[in-house]
Amino acid sequence: MRGFEGKAADKSLDRVAFAAIAAALAFGPLAYGSVEPWATSVLAVLAYTALAAALVRLAWTGKGVGMLTPVLGVGLLSMVLVAVQTVALPAGVVGVLSPRAVEIHREAASAVGSNPDAFTLSVYPHATAGALLRLSAYLALFGAVCAYVRSRREIRRLAGLILAVGFGVGLLGIIQNLSGTRKIYWWRELTRGGSPFGPFVSRNQFAAYAGLCVFVGLGLVLARAAVGGGSLRRWLRAVRRGASEKAPQNFMIVFACALVAASVFWSLSRAGIISMLLAGAVVLLVLGVRRSRGRRLHIAALAVFALGWVTYLGWEPVFSRLATLEDIARQPQATYRWQMVGDALRMGRDFPAVGTGAGTFLSAYPLYRTLPTRSVAYNPHNEYAGVFAETGVPGLLILLAALGLVYGVVLGAAFRRRNPWMRGFLAGGVGALLAPTLHSIVDFPMRSPGIAATVAVVVAMLWRAARVESNGSRRHKHEGGAEEEETRSEVLLVGDTGRRSGREGMAGSGPVIALVVVVTWLAGSYVALNPLRGELLLRQVHRAREALNPGNRGVARFLDAAERSAERHSPADAALYSEMASLAWEAAEASEDPLEGIGLAERAVRLRRRAVTAEPLNAAHSYNLLVDLLGFGRVDLAAEHAERVARLLPRDPWARVHLSEAFRAYAQEEESARWLAEAERLVALYEVPRARPAVEDARERFSRTFGGE
Repeated sequence: MRGFEGKAADKSLDRVAFAAIAAALAFGPLAYGSVEPWATSVLAVLAYTALAAALVRLAWTGKGVGMLTPVLGVGLLSMVLVAVQTVALPAGVVGVLSPRAVEIHREAASAVGSNPDAFTLSVYPHATAGALLRLSAYLALFGAVCAYVRSRREIRRLAGLILAVGFGVGLLGIIQNLSGTRKIYWWRELTRGGSPFGPFVSRNQFAAYAGLCVFVGLGLVLARAAVGGGSLRRWLRAVRRGASEKAPQNFMIVFACALVAASVFWSLSRAGIISMLLAGAVVLLVLGVRRSRGRRLHIAALAVFALGWVTYLGWEPVFSRLATLEDIARQPQATYRWQMVGDALRMGRDFPAVGTGAGTFLSAYPLYRTLPTRSVAYNPHNEYAGVFAETGVPGLLILLAALGLVYGVVLGAAFRRRNPWMRGFLAGGVGALLAPTLHSIVDFPMRSPGIAATVAVVVAMLWRAARVESNGSRRHKHEGGAEEEETRSEVLLVGDTGRRSGREGMAGSGPVIALVVVVTWLAGSYVALNPLRGELLLRQVHRAREALNPGNRGVARFLDAAERSAERHSPADAALYSEMASLAWEAAEASEDPLEGIGLAERAVRLRRRAVTAEPLNAAHSYNLLVDLLGFGRVDLAAEHAERVARLLPRDPWARVHLSEAFRAYAQEEESARWLAEAERLVALYEVPRARPAVEDARERFSRTFGGE
């Protein structure tokens, strides 16, 4: 009876783990790539659920040691690095590790009149905490998949799911593109510029995800071909005769891979197209070393099928897009990407020990930006430079160590493994690793949690495909006379045969360990939902601003409740405090009670100061604070914050125009003229013609307000 219960629990926990992994694989890309806080929270809860099921299975049955891998150890090391960035440390410790971070925090604190004795290594700890949440979700998925995969059956199931989701996403993207819409799902319009494709907010992110799916599907094709002896002729004969059960399945896999590959071309992502082609060439090289002629023919068939799809859809836009590469080769600076990489490297040089903090590029980059634009940037279009900027030398070394470890194991297994099915899947997996690796040189696909989560699952599958060995097998005749080996689901890791007694001891204390895992899962899920809570609160405050009118009452009580909620769930969310400050100031202006208005205005200034302290490199918070101070008549303090804005945006003429306009609105002619002249100087010094119209318009308004030239 006990053995029966153990098997039942094993199967039930397996189902829970697979359901959570499958939900994460489908939800990640379909929810706009999970780039929004609510989607990140959901993805993290799904990942934690999958890991919790794997850990409970390990505790209950003693099975699942496969998750304990060197890659997971490297990942945990990266989590430690990011976690340290979020912890408030004594100023002396931070000064040793990151002197520039101390300068930034002290300067911001001095600007708002405070003098703390502890700082974080991250220049915006709230953003770093979000990065830590995402990283923990990826590692949870990796560990759960390593524990779940015990034979090729689980690999086949997960690979088929990834390919199916990729097929759906690619088909959706093609249909949306042909329909002429620029809205995601025909209803969601981007608030900022961009080129959406399918459910992704960027065609480059879509292309990175689709390329990953293509090679996972290709791995399935090569694995199935290897079991059948690698003969394309035999497989095609089986398709014509309809005599093989697997022939329709093989055809559907090739069909799906071809459509997804075609969607990469149709997305017009240059980086996606080139990285997919280069990764395909490497897969062919691997097969050439293995002398796998039949499987190379399968790739050729898939390529012909994919090119047929593109031919049907039309090559003209693809050729036009790729033709721009010639212009880039002649003038590399025209795209600004390499200039952004240089800026990111300067960031890393100033913060070499620990970086500016994971997830802080958006906040910190304006201080180092040399581009003649005011556009925001989430990444320097180079993942490696971005990692160096945000985590310094240690983070870059950890990334390179993880890449070297994974590539070494997968390539070694692809050349050495005797199991033909696993060897075929690993050959395709080499392309699945290379596609995002190459794409990351000129873009930032891993900043999409939907893509990063899928990469974590694929890496875990490949790691297990390289390590799994069967403890028994049975053979049966396949159509055409070929023999196919069906491995049983219970397998052993290479080198794990001596761990049975340890597993039995662990299984004995299973209920206690399972309880600890469940409690930890509940706590982790509660924390993972904080970004969702913060976003909901931000939307509530925004709606309160839109509904504000002179008759509103209870704004102060609403702000009290909002601050209490922010303290519990988002204690360092600068955007949230800034939005609450805007509500308080607008309510003060609309208030019919002078005393209430003064109280709300003072609250607005206090909240602005909290935003400045929380995100010291975001010039928008200092600008909003100086506007509020001008409303109080504190021109002296406003002038100090204007200087701070100029220091945070050293090459930005648009910022000087805004400063000039702010002082002009409060009849401060001297300060307004000063910042307008500074804007004109920067336009000429750094050759920023895009800012000239804004400067000319500001000069005209200045003349109308104060008279004269």
